[in-house]
Amino acid sequence: MATYGKVSPFDEAEETWTQYTERLEQYFLANEVTDAKKQRAIFLSVCGSKTYALIRDLLQPKKPGDTEIKEIFKELEKHFIPTPSVIVERFKFHSRILRVDEGIAKYVAELRRMTEHCKFGTSLDDMIRDRLVCGINNEKIQRRLLAEPELTYKKAVELSLAMESASKHVEDLGAKGVSIEDQNNIHRVNNREDNQQSSRSECYRCGGKHAANSCKFRELKCFNCDKIGHIAKVCRSTRRGTKQAELPQRRETGSRGKREQDTEVKMVNAQGAQEEEYSLYNIREKKKDKSISIDVELVGQPIRMELDTGATKTIISEETYNKLCKNLTPLRKTTVVLSTYTGERIPVAGEVMVPVRELKEVLETHKKVFTEELGTLEETTAKIYANQDAQPKFVKARPVPFAMKIPLEQELERLQREGIISPVEFSDWASPIVTVAKPDGSVRVCGDYKATINQASKLDNYPIPKTEDLLTTLSGSQKFTKLDMSQAYQ
Repeated sequence: MATYGKVSPFDEAEETWTQYTERLEQYFLANEVTDAKKQRAIFLSVCGSKTYALIRDLLQPKKPGDTEIKEIFKELEKHFIPTPSVIVERFKFHSRILRVDEGIAKYVAELRRMTEHCKFGTSLDDMIRDRLVCGINNEKIQRRLLAEPELTYKKAVELSLAMESASKHVEDLGAKGVSIEDQNNIHRVNNREDNQQSSRSECYRCGGKHAANSCKFRELKCFNCDKIGHIAKVCRSTRRGTKQAELPQRRETGSRGKREQDTEVKMVNAQGAQEEEYSLYNIREKKKDKSISIDVELVGQPIRMELDTGATKTIISEETYNKLCKNLTPLRKTTVVLSTYTGERIPVAGEVMVPVRELKEVLETHKKVFTEELGTLEETTAKIYANQDAQPKFVKARPVPFAMKIPLEQELERLQREGIISPVEFSDWASPIVTVAKPDGSVRVCGDYKATINQASKLDNYPIPKTEDLLTTLSGSQKFTKLDMSQAYQ
């Protein structure tokens, strides 16, 4: 009797045990092998010497020929497919979030695959729904899902897919509908006196000479107060964080009815961490360009870039990326949104992480500045001048809260290890310490000298200068710095 197909020995490096048993079942079905003993005999004959030896070890003291094939398969399944921990699998499931380069449909499919060993039972759809709402990284979609009073799994998936699709369509329409030249034309500033415009009232939404109800910014959100209906340039609320850029006088030249303006958009600054939106808001004339340029090595190639210490993003053109990075580092999708000073969004092709050599050289050249070790003031000795009738005063230690005892001991050991303090067995002077908790869980140790050294020492009664005096001395200065001295007060 002719047989169909051939069953090769099981090789764990070539296929999984599940795949092998599925092929074996199809072989039995195609050749009409229904007898369990015959199935066992065929399997033990073709499984291979390595697998047969494993079966003998797993079935001891039984022999493979005396054991039912179902029991043999059960023991092999335990060996090749160990049951994963439910707790671990659930932890992986609840830790899974939507990746930047991942679509919602793929994310939902991956969540369902991860539930195989979670044993959620009848609550499976609810658990996937909850993970979808919590793990999605789009705030607008997340807010929409949370607003639904009776959100089912099916409805959550449909809403998420619909909003994701709509967002992509809007980006495509926006990218095709406005050209770079059109965007530049929108933001031109006309300094020429226009009798017709000056006769109109000033728009409270943008400051232009037109009616407020026809202003193109009437539906935009202000970056300063988050209210809709005006832009940050004319916002009457108190400024928060970022300063409004000043618009200097600009020169316009006319040529065949088309005005050209010698301005360009430069600085990048963050406006909101949640939506990852960044504003290009510093506008200035090229003829007065005082920008600082530096030469850096980007992906092994020298390139001149403008230095902006206040920027939160480093930007290169798509042409520069194609020239330097395209063949080395692939472009990734990004959630970063760039916008102009007046709120119009600028398309971003993507983001990429590239090695920059210049930064490493700066860190190496000035490594003393960036070291974590505490600096030392050399060749200087601190002196305390005491009153002639001063008597040593010993104030006993104050009790320390139990919650701060361990952090305090660790901090004292660190201070001693770094040579800031040293232990003594006896002393005529002693001041209590004040332990202050820091946000990171550590403590700051300060000495309270009000009852000891402060009373016995001579004070230097030097008049503190007024703010007006200090500002006068700064007249004409061009470079300023802010020093944050580590552990300046002990």
